[in-house]
Amino acid sequence: MGRTKKLVIEWDGVHVPEALKKAPPGKYVLESVPEHAAVTEEEDDGLREALDQLDAGQGRSLADVIRDIRSSAARR
Repeated sequence: MGRTKKLVIEWDGVHVPEALKKAPPGKYVLESVPEHAAVTEEEDDGLREALDQLDAGQGRSLADVIRDIRSSAARR
């Protein structure tokens, strides 16, 4: 399955946007994008817990995270 390129348009409901006129022929799925993407209660709880852990000094240094990422990438 090929990678799809996202095309973001703003539409007034009447006129065809220039971005859509420039899109190549094909099948498209169009869905509205919410103006303000809300964070779910579960996501909010997870973010608060993570911030509390960081405040308590339980986080990892950026250098450690980068080292782990590079290490796992080298093993692939």
